Amino acid sequence: MKKLLLGLVVIGLLLVIGCGGKASNQENNIVSGDTVAIKDFSFSPEEISVKKGDTVTWINGDSAPHTIASDSGGELNSGTLNKDGVYQHTFNDARVYTYHCGLHPSMKGKVVVE
Repeated sequence: MKKLLLGLVVIGLLLVIGCGGKASNQENNIVSGDTVAIKDFSFSPEEISVKKGDTVTWINGDSAPHTIASDSGGELNSGTLNKDGVYQHTFNDARVYTYHCGLHPSMKGKVVVE
């Protein structure tokens, strides 16, 4: 039952993402929005801009497990996300948050909170 519910949540998020509603800057790979896909051992987009108080959602589309871990401090700590795993974090402070995958340190990302 949990997997079915999680699957429905992921499908709903993907439908929302697919319907647009978020402005993107293809040249810099920066998307204003709230979802980061984990696919092919990378975060997409690598950099995301949100407003203070927004929640960002990471969705693991890889068959390999991944984590979301802050480069400094403990703001972001997803634990292990298996395939289709979802992690959310609400950003209440305006600043730049850099993060990586604790299992694959070459995977890096950034959240810019305005």
